[in-house]
Amino acid sequence: MQMTPKVTVLTTVFNGGTVLDDAIECVIDQSFGDWEHIVVDDGSTDASLEIMNRSAETDSRLTVVSAGRVGRGRALNLGLNKAQGQYIAILDADDRAMSNRLQLQSDYLDDHPDVELLGSAANVVDESGQVVAVSRPPHDSHALEAELCRRYPFVHSSVMYRAEALRSIGGFSERLSSCLDYDAAVKISKNGQIRSIPELLIERVENRHSFFASLPALRVIRDSNSIRMRAAKQYGRPAFKQLVPLLT
Repeated sequence: MQMTPKVTVLTTVFNGGTVLDDAIECVIDQSFGDWEHIVVDDGSTDASLEIMNRSAETDSRLTVVSAGRVGRGRALNLGLNKAQGQYIAILDADDRAMSNRLQLQSDYLDDHPDVELLGSAANVVDESGQVVAVSRPPHDSHALEAELCRRYPFVHSSVMYRAEALRSIGGFSERLSSCLDYDAAVKISKNGQIRSIPELLIERVENRHSFFASLPALRVIRDSNSIRMRAAKQYGRPAFKQLVPLLT
């Protein structure tokens, strides 16, 4: 009888053929083995789907979903609908997870049943692999709530969700074209705890050709301001209105 995996790693891809092999490999190399990896192709026109299918032939823990061009929110939700794991670990196609990422975060969530979203520290690197910044979110819920009133504090690939918490908010917004992770964090924190651990578990690649870099700045500002105002109202705190993009 096939066992249900404890962790689902969820990746969406749009034209990620040059980086996808590395993303898949860093999941295979995890010290924690009780996982499945769902990779959703969001209408790629490069070799992404071919790479996914080739990898799935050699590792049955990898599931490929070919969605057509449906947008990131819908692609994430298609993956979430197929996910069997108790926990959902996000991994963007051009980011890398350290080999102990799944072990440390799943252990923490096991030990803290009130926590529904868990982030970590992350290195931000350029395309040559040089570290250009380090993201270190606050650790406790109160400090993270204050951060959510001014910006999204996590690198999204560092986040592990309880699947039931993510499903309880209806998954990811399919209305927004940016800041889906920010929106989900604010919604989850309304009724559950959010935390971060200090370990560096992710390497985020600043890729000028990525989906995120292609988003219009004004759209990102509009979406983030709307979420920020909602967070401030939810927590009864002053809000910071963004006029120019902030780096997470």
